[in-house]
Amino acid sequence: MNLNRIFDPNNLFFREVSRLVDVVGLSLLWLVLCLPVVTVAPAAAALYHTAVKGLRCGDPASFSRYLRSFQENWKQGLVVSLVFVPLALVFYLGFNVMCAAPGTAQGTVMLAIYLVAGLLAAGMFSYVFALLGRFRFTTKELFGTAAKLALIHLPVTVLVAVLNTLTVCLIGLLVWPVLFLPMLTALVTSYPMEKVFARYMDEPENLQEEN
Repeated sequence: MNLNRIFDPNNLFFREVSRLVDVVGLSLLWLVLCLPVVTVAPAAAALYHTAVKGLRCGDPASFSRYLRSFQENWKQGLVVSLVFVPLALVFYLGFNVMCAAPGTAQGTVMLAIYLVAGLLAAGMFSYVFALLGRFRFTTKELFGTAAKLALIHLPVTVLVAVLNTLTVCLIGLLVWPVLFLPMLTALVTSYPMEKVFARYMDEPENLQEEN
């Protein structure tokens, strides 16, 4: 038995342990940087960027990559947050009001419309955060591009909106999923979203994981 291979930090076991540490550590770092509330957008953008260019590409310096992305995007991200946070609060309060109202056929239809609108908004902002972390746009271009992608690629929009919404709900209800769900969700949603982005890139990037 070759003991050097067993304790080699590049073998499969240690690589997976390292990835698990990254998932937990980056999820907690995302939580800490979201606490000021107005930093939600740059924190989410950095998380998506790190999922794509860090974990998927086997970058061992994922934490420094996350912090660098956050630093590069925090100014524009603050503007995005000032749009996202009040809108999310309004949708949340409106949802609670509708659920508390007596159930009628008309109320049920209105609630369904409200949920669809909220889902589309969540999907659009999922694109906003991903685009902020991956590319360079003016703020106006950022929102415009996200809105167009959300409408053109509706199945992907609905998918990422549902996954991101479920992640937020689970964290809010149980708390402990914050240990892994933020980064895991960013990683899972990056696969369909990067396929969308690749359609509009002159030279699609190679995001193949390193062996």
